[in-house]
Amino acid sequence: MAAPSPVRRSPALCLSLLCLACTHPAHYITPVPESDPRNFTWTIDTIAVPGSTSTLMKSIWGTSTHDIYTVGRSDLPGGTMFHYDGTSWRSVPLAASEGGTIQGDIALSQVLGLLATDVFACGGKTPSGSPPGTSAMSLVLHFDGKSWSEMQVPPGGMLSGIWGSSNDELWSAGVTGTLIHFLGQTWLAATFSDTSTFTGMAGVSANDVYALSFRSDTGVHDTTFRYLWHWNGGVWAIADSFPQVSGHADRFGTRAVWSLLAVTYTVGQGLFKQAGTAWDQILPPGAGGYFNAVYGRVNSALYVVGDAGCVIYMGPTSWYRFDGLTNPSINYYGAWTDGREVFIVGNDGMKTYILHGK
Repeated sequence: MAAPSPVRRSPALCLSLLCLACTHPAHYITPVPESDPRNFTWTIDTIAVPGSTSTLMKSIWGTSTHDIYTVGRSDLPGGTMFHYDGTSWRSVPLAASEGGTIQGDIALSQVLGLLATDVFACGGKTPSGSPPGTSAMSLVLHFDGKSWSEMQVPPGGMLSGIWGSSNDELWSAGVTGTLIHFLGQTWLAATFSDTSTFTGMAGVSANDVYALSFRSDTGVHDTTFRYLWHWNGGVWAIADSFPQVSGHADRFGTRAVWSLLAVTYTVGQGLFKQAGTAWDQILPPGAGGYFNAVYGRVNSALYVVGDAGCVIYMGPTSWYRFDGLTNPSINYYGAWTDGREVFIVGNDGMKTYILHGK
């Protein structure tokens, strides 16, 4: 197996803060007291696969500040996953071309862990030698504490989101209505007739899961319809929807959905908090127009990140924007925190940047 390649660390950025954002369900991480991110000092790591013109990580998750994964894609067959051990980021060899076991070109969308020895990642792979434009096939990877392996999944398209309440109750969804369900032994195609494309999913429990999707009508109306789906343990049904019309405010966020302690949030042109059958917009659109992720350990300490380098911290009584972190050329797509430190991942279309505040 090829040795993982080290990632270059940029000189530390010492920044006084004005704002930050994002955390995951409490059972995913060891509880520690929350720190005030306005007092953080920041560094930034740069990830670029040698020979690649676009190394683009978008999702991040960890068990601790010395065990963190980030996933995405590059313009090469490898370079789709990196691991942080508390000191440096190193490439995880997944593709056969880099010493791994997976055949074909890989792109990953999201990483999700339940324990340090039970981590999943979803995305797609294209067989080696496929003609240009060939659609990626569904891909789910699993880490058992020793190595990453490919799981058998039903035929389908690129997967964009994965969520589970335990290692025997997981969902993953993607393009053209691809929706699969894992019940401890086998991934099965779910009963789902809609062909809209999923953009993300999250839940509170095995019987309380949400997923975002969209479908574009390019015929008569040229309108994109946005949907929020809900799984109640027996059936997927539309919980909310709206036609996305230029000049009109979105009813809920369209970029990502996230749930924490029975509260569901969506992000897009603002941060929205579910309030019964309606949505309260608790943040206006970010500097770049869109937020891409929200993450928190408790509902009174959330991180919200988005386009044009926007990083916001939603505290118990107010929110703060970290203007010192703003970079109009970088879009941030994910964040993870243990309550004491925070990691935020984004890219500028060429390289990946990971902010680390502590």
